[in-house]
Amino acid sequence: MSSTAPFARYMFRLAVASIAAMTMWLASVPCQAEDVIPWVPDLGHAQQIAAARGQLVLIHFWTESCPPCKRVEANVFSKPRLAQHMTQYFVPVKINAELAPQVARRFGVERWPTDVVIAPNGELLTRVVGVPQEEEQYGRMLTDIAMRFGRPSQQDVATAPPSIPTGPTPPPVAQNEVRSQSSRWEDNNDNPMPPGVTLPVAHNSL
Repeated sequence: MSSTAPFARYMFRLAVASIAAMTMWLASVPCQAEDVIPWVPDLGHAQQIAAARGQLVLIHFWTESCPPCKRVEANVFSKPRLAQHMTQYFVPVKINAELAPQVARRFGVERWPTDVVIAPNGELLTRVVGVPQEEEQYGRMLTDIAMRFGRPSQQDVATAPPSIPTGPTPPPVAQNEVRSQSSRWEDNNDNPMPPGVTLPVAHNSL
């Protein structure tokens, strides 16, 4: 028998073990949930759609560096049933607050994830700071808002602006405007407000 046979068998067993270990590791890695919400990339366009459909506009503010935002992505926005429920009442828009701080300031958003609901004419109806991170609770929040504010009035629809200068691609952010958001995350685990509690605001047109 060749003296290299034991070494060859050892290398074969090592290769088989490595493949098995890699297969088990890949199986244990969770797949990233896909966002199935039909987000409208431009706020002005979303207002036009809402006016045509007689719906409200839901603006979801998030950031890449926000752990609660990622949980909302995985647990809520990946659910087709939730997406269908949302689009019954709202035209959804998703805005990265770090890339569009001027839009966040416009709607008084300082923490995230935060959802803002407006009428087609831009009237601010409500803000939800620290949105629920589970599908059922988020769905109840949507139902509550829809029942409270219903469909926009004909006056709101008629006065919807033709365009809002926020665009699908916000302008570059000045360096001094970008700062750590670590103190601005709203996690329901630490949030004193129960999940889904909305904050009514003055009905002033923006």
